[in-house]
Order: sequence, then structure tokens, then C-alpha cells
Amino acid sequence: MPAPYSNDLRKRVINAIKDDNQTISSAAKRFNVSYDFVSALWNSYQITGSIEPKKVGGYTKPKVDSIGEEQIKQWLTENPSLTLEKLCDKYEQNFKIEIGKSSMDRALKRANITVKKKSVRY
Repeated sequence: MPAPYSNDLRKRVINAIKDDNQTISSAAKRFNVSYDFVSALWNSYQITGSIEPKKVGGYTKPKVDSIGEEQIKQWLTENPSLTLEKLCDKYEQNFKIEIGKSSMDRALKRANITVKKKSVRY
């Protein structure tokens, strides 16, 4: 992913619009950047007064917490032949949280649960 434009360029773009009374499209052409960048920068500057770039990415909390992991371990102890799909269905019924197979697989890996055809290992 490319890095955000420098603060120096951001200042020059804002000054061109604010002090030189340029339009967004003429400022974009002058500094060889996209119209959308200048428009978003100008709107953000008017709202916040800052030219700093926004944070990129972030952390998403897992849907399965420690209580959910313990419940999954219990289900697998009782019935080791449960598939990921069936675990997802059970989880949704019990916790009222819809979860996909990939999320369930990641939850099993975080809990160090390996599911084999004949047994479950912790």
C-alpha cells in the first residue's frame, strides 16, 4: 500500500485553495494529484482543521472470545466429529453471533484446538 502524501504537499494544496482562491480541480492539476485526494483533504481540513493523514488499517476484535472457546472445546469433547460449519451453527444458536468458517478456524487455532477425524486435541 502506498504511503500518504507528505504534510508539506498537503500544506501547499490547502494554501493554494485557501490563500490563492484556487478551485479543487485546479489545485489537483497544479500539484499533479487526484481530484478526490484534494477534495477529501479540503473537506477534512474544514471539519477538523488538521491536514494529518488518517490512520490506515486497524485491529478487529475476534468474534469468539475466551468463553466461546471454552464452549467450543466442550462441544468438541462431546462430539468430536463436528465440522466447522456445524460449529458455526451451534455458536450462532448459543451466542447469537453469526460467524463464518474461516473465523471459526482461526478461533480453533488461537485456542490450540486441532480437530482430527477421530479425536480432538488441546
